[in-house]
Amino acid sequence: MAEEYLNQHDLDLRLDRTICMYEGTPVYVRTMADRLRHPQIAIYRLDGQLYKAWKIIDHKEDSFVDRATKLGYLNYSGSAYYLERVPYRHQNQGLKSSNIRELPGLSRYGTEWFTGENMKDCILGKYPSYLEATSLMDKKGHFGVAIHRCLAVSLIDSRSKGLFYKGRLVAMWNEITGQWDYLRSSDCAYIERIIRKLGVL
Repeated sequence: MAEEYLNQHDLDLRLDRTICMYEGTPVYVRTMADRLRHPQIAIYRLDGQLYKAWKIIDHKEDSFVDRATKLGYLNYSGSAYYLERVPYRHQNQGLKSSNIRELPGLSRYGTEWFTGENMKDCILGKYPSYLEATSLMDKKGHFGVAIHRCLAVSLIDSRSKGLFYKGRLVAMWNEITGQWDYLRSSDCAYIERIIRKLGVL
């Protein structure tokens, strides 16, 4: 449930053009232009189509949550980008594109990635399996694919694959042994524990 807002101006500052949660799914929020309709808001599905609101709701509905959502790896346009929230929110209650730090490269797409299906999958933690990821790279020419909120497989060069943890290279794929060669022994124990627990590799 959302918190109380002082007035329409406060609602605009904190919720307009942000991602919040409604009925367990991420939605894009626009506050109403008509000041007499406070505290109603328009919510849009994260499908890249923002020309028509999905619903008009009262922001105090139990099904609407205005807290920021989880982030992690975003699969977008054949690459994997690690997203994290910057340590300040300004006045935003929901998640705004300007409150996200991302690995270099995503910015060339403007902010279109912010309201699409891929962002929805990122927030909900929906990722392809490791086998699906390697198939996308081998057969579809993807440069990198996230397989978990914290893990991604990506090309290092034209022939070598790397395993990335939260944007940091932690292992290289060894074609001879058919295993990951970890760059640091401390990474090996930690990442292997995650892999065993989650079953992502």
